[in-house]
Order: sequence, then structure tokens, then C-alpha cells
Amino acid sequence: MRVCIPGRRVFSSVVAVACLAVTAHGQTWTGSGGDGLWLTPNNWTPIAIPANDGTADLQFGTGSGRSTTVGVPWSVHSISFINSTGLTFSGFTITGQPITLGAGGLTNNRTNSGTQTISSAVVLDAAQAWTNNFGSFSTSSVVISGDVDLNAHHLTFAGSASTQVQGDISGDGGLTITGRTNLSGDNTYTGQTIVDGGTLTIGHANALGDVTGGLANGTILRNGGLLALTGGLTYAGEYIRVENGRIAGAYPGARLDGDIELLSDTQFSSEVDLGGSVSGPGELRITSGRMKLYGSTSTDVRVDTNGQLEIQPSGTAVNASNIHVEKYRTLVVYEPAGTDIAANSVAPNSVLLVDESTLRLGADVSPNAFIKSGSTNVNLALGAVTDYTAGGTNVIDFNAIYADEPVRFSAVGPSSIASGVVVRPHTSNDTIMLGGNSSDLYFNNVLSDIDGAPTHVEVVDSGRIHFAAANDYTGITTIRDGRVYVDHASGLGSTARETAMYGGELYLNAPTSETISVEGGTVHANVPDGGNLSVSGTGVMQFSQAVSPYTGPLSLGDGGTLRANLDDGEVAHISSAIALTGGDGLIQSRSFDDYDEVEVHIDGGTTGTGALRLDAGEFNGIIQVNGPLTHSGDLVVASVSPYSSSDPLGRVEITTPQTLNGQLIAVSGTLSVDAVNTVDKILVQGGTLTRTEAIRGFRRHALRYFFY
Repeated sequence: MRVCIPGRRVFSSVVAVACLAVTAHGQTWTGSGGDGLWLTPNNWTPIAIPANDGTADLQFGTGSGRSTTVGVPWSVHSISFINSTGLTFSGFTITGQPITLGAGGLTNNRTNSGTQTISSAVVLDAAQAWTNNFGSFSTSSVVISGDVDLNAHHLTFAGSASTQVQGDISGDGGLTITGRTNLSGDNTYTGQTIVDGGTLTIGHANALGDVTGGLANGTILRNGGLLALTGGLTYAGEYIRVENGRIAGAYPGARLDGDIELLSDTQFSSEVDLGGSVSGPGELRITSGRMKLYGSTSTDVRVDTNGQLEIQPSGTAVNASNIHVEKYRTLVVYEPAGTDIAANSVAPNSVLLVDESTLRLGADVSPNAFIKSGSTNVNLALGAVTDYTAGGTNVIDFNAIYADEPVRFSAVGPSSIASGVVVRPHTSNDTIMLGGNSSDLYFNNVLSDIDGAPTHVEVVDSGRIHFAAANDYTGITTIRDGRVYVDHASGLGSTARETAMYGGELYLNAPTSETISVEGGTVHANVPDGGNLSVSGTGVMQFSQAVSPYTGPLSLGDGGTLRANLDDGEVAHISSAIALTGGDGLIQSRSFDDYDEVEVHIDGGTTGTGALRLDAGEFNGIIQVNGPLTHSGDLVVASVSPYSSSDPLGRVEITTPQTLNGQLIAVSGTLSVDAVNTVDKILVQGGTLTRTEAIRGFRRHALRYFFY
């Protein structure tokens, strides 16, 4: 066979028409001609240029020549890359004019390392497969950097190694991926893209070609096919059907704007954003990473393993029959005008975040339908400006099983549980935990028991919890952290059970008869009758002149502190009799400024078996004892200056006759005895004792002052 090339320099002569010998079928590139030109016969074996009629089967990779330049458009049946002779590890490059490729397609059988590159444009002349059997798993062993025209033919990518098409794919036709393929061109081809058990990585917003026409030009995943996205890209609105496959995103988030149809349960991993609708009988399963959902969703949704789902502000309608959040996972719902979640399941040990949104519990949601866990430790983290409203007889109902693994509310912004919504654990005698990240959570309705058994409430974390209405639960209230504001007399539930406090802060803003045991943290008594308070350990009860006189029952145990925080010139009165239950209880006077003149008057006196320490503070503080001190323990004056020993200290004044059963001890500061007293012994351990009246009732040998 001969081929004629007009106007071509052949060897040393220039002729109008050059006619060269060609061979019809299999030929191998050797590069022996030394010039790298496709049209040099000596570069081939047998020595002849290949036929230009679509019949030639060409092999590349042997010999010393590592590239060839196609001088004119050429038509071949197939191209193969084979091993080089000897230890040659570089790849091979074909460049130049377009190549029309027949049904034999493209095959890479090299086991030598290196990348095989075709930078010439390729036009398909028949349906065919491009198969890459070898090469490095981590790099592209075949790169098509030229454009590809499907020319109304279907192209299949096969093989175990990666084929990367960097050029633009155009024309009618379609793609099937059974191997590993990367498309990074600005593609316009029409026809379906089928990922059949293979992996397709798309690195351009238009990598999947023409997005019009729905499924006819869409992408289908079957037999476990993987569609891998590139982080930071927003892909055009390609219709995607998942028969059996999965989709992997990438940091910092890849967005699919087309509609997705799930015919089977489908895994989404890494960072994937969905801008279109999601439908079908399959389950949308977020196995790892974060998904942002912008479109409407009617499939079941499951967040498991290491996943997080964020429902974005866009009027998103999540009409899933079931949103299932696995343990330790997160669902975030952002603002949204018109965002509806009609879901009925959040799984054990899960986190549900609702951020800046309205979550409707309307008449269209059946009772017990919002949160219904199969087990325990559900954390409902309510978000900023969230309003939970009720329709019908809806409840927020937790199906918690074990009492030692409670359900939890918390807040990430100002939130409220509106009137008419009942909050309770699903199982009797269980605990509701309340908390949040320095945010406000308002309960404007009832925290209730269930099945006649007590519901317990425990406050944890650093949030601010507001009990703004009556609650009728009968269990124990435990406060471990955060701030609790009680704005209703029954805010802490039934008075039949006590409130136990081990940390945090409790603000009593309404009169209550609740028994409150304070072993840690601080109670702020902002009303004259702040409940039946028992303060011990590291617990503190604080009050101010604004609630004076304080009339609520008080008891001080070992380590407990009753503290008056006052401004200059203020006087606070305690009308209650203070029961000292054991150990040393402490009453303190504290001013907002070091030199303020402030006073605390103990008008109701003391009872009990414990000892009482009085600390009037530094400088001008005064504690005045006007009531009967009938406790059996010691009375210790211990005003403490945080500065030097020469600073003036506060003063304790005893203004009424007393019969003390214990010792009167002045440790530091000034003790002023302004009335007739009967005591057993006075010990002065560095403080000052002043007397305006005789101290009576001593036998002669007992009347002595001990100085240390």
C-alpha cells in the first residue's frame, strides 16, 4: 500500500506529491529514524508508515524514541502502549494532528512506570473501550490532554489503573466507567454517564457534560460505582440516579446542583453539598464528613459514623419520613423561612442542633413524632432565635430507656420551648438534662412526669436555663454547671422533692417553698423568700439590700457561706433564724468598693449545733448581731484583709445580751461587745476586743483573756 502526501518534504527532495509505502495492520514504533516524526518510515517496524484508513493497530513504548508527532490527521483502528525493551521507565507521548480512533480503542499494557500521554485531539470512529490495565495506583498512568469528540459513539473507560482526560469531551454519545477515570475538561458531550462498578473523579464544574434533558443526559451509578467530587467546585445541574453506588465529596466542600434520585441506600462521605432535590425509595446516608442540604428532600436521611447534616436557609423542605441521627453525630438546621422537618426519629447518643430556625410541631405532625430515640443520651441543642410551638397535643418525647443515661437539652443561642409543648422523657423515672454553650434556653411551659413516675431534671454545661412557667415534675432537680433562672414559684417543679446544687449559679427570681441543698456553686436570692436554703461545702448564698429583710428559711453547714453583696451605705437584714447544722458556717459582708461603708444585720439570730464565723470584710464593713445566738458551737470573728496587716479591718458588733454555749473567739478584725454577755471563755488570737459593758457570769479563775 502507498499513501500520498501533497507538498511534503520526503527525505532530501521536495516533491509536489510524495507517495510513501505504508503497511495495513500491526506496526510498532521504534523511533529508529531519530526524528520522532510519525511520517518517517524508519521510525516503525515493519519499516513503513501506518495505513491512514482506520485499519492500523499501532503499538508504542519500545525502542529509544519516547514521543512522536503526527504530521497530518490520521485514522487508525487501535493504539496500544506496551513495555519498552530494557530498563526504560519514562512514558510515551503522542502529539500533533488529530487522530481518528476505531473500534480497537486505546489500551495500556505497560508495567514499566511512567505516564502515557496523548495530546493530539481524538475523534471516535466507533464505539470502543479505553483500557488502562497497569500503571501507578496513585498517579495517572494514561493522560489524554487533547480534546475528545465522541462523534455519536459510546466510550467505555476500563481497567484497574487511572485514565485522566484533561481535554474537553464533546459530541453526541455517552460514557461508561468500569475502571478508574478522571474527567477535568469543560465537557459538552450529550448522552448518559454510567459509573458501573468503577470510580469517576470529576475535576471541572462541567465535567459531566450537557446537563439538560434529565436522565437522558444524566449520570447513573450502579454496581457499587463511585462518583468522586473535587473540593470547592459547584457542579452544574446534572441529574444523578443511584441504582447502587456512592458519592464522595472533598474539602472544602463540593456542591451538586442537580436533582438526585436514590433507588437504594446511598452513602455520601467527606464534604458534599446538595443544591437540588433528593427523592426516591433509597436512604440518604451521611457516613462521614459534613453535608449541607439546600434543596427539598423526601428520602429517609441517616447521619452515622462520623457524619454531620446541615440544613441550609433557602426554604428547604425536609419531608423525610425518618431522619435518623446515629450516636455522637450532628444535625444542624439553619435559619429558614419555611424550613419544615417532618421526621420521627433521632437515634441513641445523638446530637440535634437547630440553629436560627423555626422548627414547627404543627397539627400535621403526630404526637410523639419529633424526637423519638431508640435508646439514650439524646442531646437536643436548641439554636439561636428558635421558637418551638405546639399544634394539637404534640410533645417533645424522648424514648430513653436507662435512668443513668439521660436525654439532654442544650442551647447554642436564645431558644424557647413555647406554651403547649410538653417536654418529658419517654420512659418513666428518667432524667432530662439541660445545658448549652453559653446560650439561653427558655422553658415557657411544663416539664412533666410520665406514667405517674417522677421525671428528674439535671442542668449541665455552661448555658443559661430559664424556667419561666410552672413545672409539675416531681423528681429531683440537680444543678452542676451553667446558670439557672427561676422566674416562677413552681419553676423547679414540685416542692415534694428537693433541688440539689453542686456547681453553677441559681438565680431565684420568684418566691418559692422549694427545698434547695447548696453544696457547691452560688444561689442568688433575688426575692425575700428564696426557698428553704441549706448551704454547705463550697456552696454560697448571695443576697443584697434589694431583698432585705430576707425572710426565707436558712441553714448553714460546714463550709457553707451566706454573703451580702452591698454598695456604699447599704444595710442588709436577715430576719430568718439561721440554723447551724454542723461544722463552721460563714456569714460575710462584701462591698463593691474597698472603702464602702456597708452593714449586715443578723436580726433572727441562730439555732443548731454548728459554729458560726463572722467576716465583716476589710476596711469599713460591719456585721451587727441583734438576734439571740442560741447555737451550741463557737462564735468566731474572722475579718480578713487581702492587703497588709496594717489595713483597717471590718467590725463585728454584738448589740444584745447573749448567753453563748461555745467560745467567743476573735481571730482578726474588731469585736465590739456593746451589751452584757455571758460567755465561757474569750480567746483573742490577733484580733481586737473592745467592751462597753461588763462581761458577766465567770468564776474568778475562768475570767481570763488568752493572747497568741
